[in-house]
Amino acid sequence: MIKILIATVAIFGLTACNANDKKEEDKGAQNHVRSNNFDLGKINFRENLNTILTAQGLKLSDSKSTEQTIMGFSTYSTQSDKLLNFDGVSLAGETKAKKNQVVFHYQDSDQTIGMFELKIYTEKTRNELLAALKEFSGKPVYEKSSNANAIELDENGDEVKASERSNKIYRVWENAKTGISYFWIETLTGKELSLEITALNRKDKATKDWIAFRAFDWYKN
Repeated sequence: MIKILIATVAIFGLTACNANDKKEEDKGAQNHVRSNNFDLGKINFRENLNTILTAQGLKLSDSKSTEQTIMGFSTYSTQSDKLLNFDGVSLAGETKAKKNQVVFHYQDSDQTIGMFELKIYTEKTRNELLAALKEFSGKPVYEKSSNANAIELDENGDEVKASERSNKIYRVWENAKTGISYFWIETLTGKELSLEITALNRKDKATKDWIAFRAFDWYKN
């Protein structure tokens, strides 16, 4: 009877500790989203997008895009430098044709962020972000570059000029404890850079469906 009582107390204590830890994490998240110094690197995918925008003097209606994904997420797209920050690195920048941006995917019901996508077109930002991610998350669990010297054919079967070939670089960072992952897909065509980074928590069901839809886990096969 005493052993059962001790075990019950231990389980209760562990549960209480876990609950307190989660409350502290949630409190930290709330402090973060209300801060003027917004940081994408601190997103744990429990934040309310509307709260973040309000803190930065922005609104959902400011979005460059209001598309809804097939997974049921609504999207908020912005080029605002107030939201383009990752671990101290400003991601704002533009080329003659394109401007760096972040796209948040969120639940309509409560505006909780499910994932975000970074779209980067400037080389300086790309280099600084790569250094920040390696410092922030360590070495990628996967990293591979396509062969830039391989022969590439166009839709007519003609060989593509070397200056017009696309070279792709894939990188993946994973945190086994939190489930937060970053998928890096970089395309360089001639001198034109296009980088897409998707950040999400792979433990969430909705994002698991997105991973399957985008085939992000192909490298595990």
